[in-house]
Amino acid sequence: MINAYSDLISYDGFDWEDYLNRICLIDIFKDLIPLFKDKEALTQGIRYIVWTYSKQSDCITLGTDWYENKKRIFDKTLLPSTYFQDLVDLENSIIIKTIQRWLEFQDSATFSQLMMLKDLQLEMQQSANSNIKKANLEIDYDQKFKNAKYVNDLKGMIEDLEQELIQNSPKLKAAVQELGAKSKAKNTIGVETFAKN
Repeated sequence: MINAYSDLISYDGFDWEDYLNRICLIDIFKDLIPLFKDKEALTQGIRYIVWTYSKQSDCITLGTDWYENKKRIFDKTLLPSTYFQDLVDLENSIIIKTIQRWLEFQDSATFSQLMMLKDLQLEMQQSANSNIKKANLEIDYDQKFKNAKYVNDLKGMIEDLEQELIQNSPKLKAAVQELGAKSKAKNTIGVETFAKN
């Protein structure tokens, strides 16, 4: 049995179509093949999606700013900035469909919902900070306010889902407990440290 996450991350060849057929994941990633200019970019594009939208990923830091997290993952891929808007800002429908198929393949409703809400929160935040215009070209401050409120509402929903994931994942639960123990450890310096002998 394959571990799709680690197999996709570790593949170092360039015949993605053949490889994806062999591991039975062609239906998920087939639309990406013509989208990228060369095989190296395709490799990094697939890695970006897998690193960013996998429950197993060590690149996702729960509780942090999602946009910054996505930018760090994009930087890790070393892709040219021409792919930034397609991958990070989700301005390409092929990328969105591929991500949706990858999330469905993982068969974790909680994780899929969390990723959807994180991207929606990011979209609402960006729209609240942009010029939303009415039909008469006036700025729609009412909609901007609503979008800002949606961001706040989504924050609570995201925190709930993150807690649910942590409670249901022994690996995440152990990591949170370890982090909590380290943050409680006292790192104090007393006067005795500076006393001269």
